[in-house]
Amino acid sequence: MNNKIYRLVQFYLYDHTGIQRYLEKMAAKGWLLDKLGAFWRFRRIPPQKLRFAVTYFPEASTYDPGPPAGQWDYRELCRDAGWTHAATAAQLQIFYTDALDPVPLETDPRIQVETIHRAMRRSQIPSQVLLAIMGLAELFLMIWQYRLDPVEWLSSGIMFLLPLCWIQILVGAVVNLATYFRWYKAAKAAALEGEFTPTRGHRRLETAFLSFSLLIILLHLLFSLDSRMGMVSLLSGLLMVGCAVLVSIGVSSLLKRKKVSARVNRVVSVLAVILFVMVMMHGMIALLFRSLRGGWLEEKRLVETYQYNGATFEVYGDPIPLRIEDLTETDYNGWSTECRYEASPLLARRKYQQSPRIDDSGYPRLEYTVLDVKAGFLYGLVERCMLEEAERHNEPNLPEFWDVYVSADPAPWGAIRAYQEQSGGEPRSTYLLCYEDRLVELKLRHWEDSPTAEQMQVVGEILGT
Repeated sequence: MNNKIYRLVQFYLYDHTGIQRYLEKMAAKGWLLDKLGAFWRFRRIPPQKLRFAVTYFPEASTYDPGPPAGQWDYRELCRDAGWTHAATAAQLQIFYTDALDPVPLETDPRIQVETIHRAMRRSQIPSQVLLAIMGLAELFLMIWQYRLDPVEWLSSGIMFLLPLCWIQILVGAVVNLATYFRWYKAAKAAALEGEFTPTRGHRRLETAFLSFSLLIILLHLLFSLDSRMGMVSLLSGLLMVGCAVLVSIGVSSLLKRKKVSARVNRVVSVLAVILFVMVMMHGMIALLFRSLRGGWLEEKRLVETYQYNGATFEVYGDPIPLRIEDLTETDYNGWSTECRYEASPLLARRKYQQSPRIDDSGYPRLEYTVLDVKAGFLYGLVERCMLEEAERHNEPNLPEFWDVYVSADPAPWGAIRAYQEQSGGEPRSTYLLCYEDRLVELKLRHWEDSPTAEQMQVVGEILGT
């Protein structure tokens, strides 16, 4: 029979009413709290009715080598009043008793309210304000990134998920602060009348936030199934965060055992985490780059390498739907074909290219991007962004040298709409083709002639469906 259990319990620091009720229910089930931490530890007891009291010692810190003298004195007073110490975590102290009518530990509501407020000002209020600021800053940064390249943003699985993550952090911090200050205002007014005000937390909301975080991680893994790099990056990030927490706990615990002061402990622990993260990040980046050079993380199929003018070049053999051989006859067999895929629930983007070796001149080059719009309401936006992409670098140049897309006949392509790029009024072999739920940007590099009607038909049959 297991005599110890661990529970991931989420309560706001000030929510003493919620904590007391939860611990009383656990005691009635036969479990008594005996340690606070990331997980709360309970030991088995005979099911019984116990009363719990939650008090605060604002001067305490998680980095203290031991309970401060005042905290020891307070425990002695509580024991004399019939209360047994259950567990302590920094400023939070929990006591219990089996007495039916115990002596209350809090007798002055004004002192209780101010004690809780001092504890909150030293811990949760600064951290929640910082999280809210970080959430706002990250959301503004993502809006800026979206404005720079909406198609890149919409087709990125991680960029789709990150705003959800930061919105959750922002909402959680705001709800936490708003809930606390609402209680503090009411409790402070009631204390002047000699009344205690029970707290009201949002434990279900906290549980929902945790579940949502796990869902985001699972979705990221799902989006990364076709990308080893994306999956490894996420797992490496989670591993780094977990290890950083363990380093912080380990260093802090070691310094506590050495009876190092709280101030020194805090500085050393923070520096240790920063140093660890920096070393681990550099190590992971170096390992990833090594793995990308023909290693397991190399998502493109490396066929061979060759030397040209003292530099090393790669030849890839990725499968691509449309090849130069589909459009024109050629006996060349040194092609390098590459593809890159990324997707979100809104937009999928595939980039393909087929090119000759650097040392083989005179052969054409084929590049095309296929955009599958999964959310129909975004089709017009994606089309406008692709049209504007050609004009992005026009401003420094005179109007007669601008690049623009102009309407073209869509019929030969089997498309709904078609555009051809012009540079300085001269047509270029770059096309934007609009199909029902798909857009195709086609670039024919170093082709001697414009595509024929037969070639346009082949492009539409292969890429338009």
